[in-house]
Amino acid sequence: MEIVHLRLEACRVGPEDRVYAVVDELLHKPELHLTDLFVREDEPLVGSTVSGLVRFELEDAYGLDYVPDRIQIESFLDTVFDSGWKERIKQRALDEGRRLAAEDWCRFNAHSYDAGRLGLAIRRHPPQPMTLDDIGAPPELRTLAEEPRGLILFVGRTSAGKSTTQAAIVQHINARFSRHILRVEDPLEIPIVGDKSLITMRQVGVDVKSADLAVHDALRQRPDIICVSEVRDAATAHALFEAVDSGHLVLATVHGPNPVDSLARFLAYFGDAAPQRAQILSQVLLGVVGQVRLPRRDRRGYRAFFELLAGGEPDSDARNLIGAMNWSHLKARLNSGELANSTALSESLVEGVLSDEVYEEHALHAAFDPASFVQMLTRAGRGDTRPPVRANGNGLGATLR
Repeated sequence: MEIVHLRLEACRVGPEDRVYAVVDELLHKPELHLTDLFVREDEPLVGSTVSGLVRFELEDAYGLDYVPDRIQIESFLDTVFDSGWKERIKQRALDEGRRLAAEDWCRFNAHSYDAGRLGLAIRRHPPQPMTLDDIGAPPELRTLAEEPRGLILFVGRTSAGKSTTQAAIVQHINARFSRHILRVEDPLEIPIVGDKSLITMRQVGVDVKSADLAVHDALRQRPDIICVSEVRDAATAHALFEAVDSGHLVLATVHGPNPVDSLARFLAYFGDAAPQRAQILSQVLLGVVGQVRLPRRDRRGYRAFFELLAGGEPDSDARNLIGAMNWSHLKARLNSGELANSTALSESLVEGVLSDEVYEEHALHAAFDPASFVQMLTRAGRGDTRPPVRANGNGLGATLR
């Protein structure tokens, strides 16, 4: 792990406020390109960057290495969470969105580890949501976002940027249309202030007990658009169908490796009724957005790459294959570029490699269909693709330390 030596003014703050000050100062150093910060009891702070993990050696007021102790972390948690956190953390990790400073919204995951020691994983989000242009979204996604009704699903691995993309779509609508947008978040990650739209935010565990109840409640709150940060159970999946059937535009995130496999996992929530639900899904699905996030070659942040499986016109090949739950043929047609208005991830990854935005090894490692990616890259005149190298255990390859 790379070591970064820093002298921070925050290390001179009083002990009871020192963790807060150190976290705030580190997260506001753009040259570090931090995505996450890890604070652990009696250990040096660790950051996640474009180049992998780094350990901070921070100099305190006496020229000694600063590491937070339990009392300092407890003081920080008293500031961030409500007074009941000590009891709740004994049951499970606390995962909530909170303001760190006047304009900063962070996602805090506080937990115990190693038989009772305290730890924190912190992710800071920008004060304003990114736009679809900022994240490099395909133009077809704008068209889907402006549909009056239907279902759009977002899929991808953890930290792929799904929440950022969903928020960018909400902001796209918010800046252009008079709509009532109801957001169900667990936890809230990216606040959005109403512009032309009215935005209602309900945070699971704070404003409502569960996501499915929030969706059921929403049907009587006259929203035009319902956004669900994550579908984690069958009850929420059933509630989404009710919302779509009621004529709403519904945006939801589901976990899965790629759009086609995620559809199969989503329908598995319905058990024996999956074939019937597949028929309904084939009619209401607007699209499935899959994405990955790769470090840029210049180390200045990350670049998102997208796969879009569009529902298309009535009786399209995509809708027919979804209705028949013919996943192998659907995946093959998507990767071969035969589905209208759809784009395979390999296509955008090849563009990223050819434009020297990202490393070839990283793109291959991230590809939903590595064989298809290699074929496309070879046809483009780059036939020297090598398998991804795992260096230093960070999965980023030898090109990044």
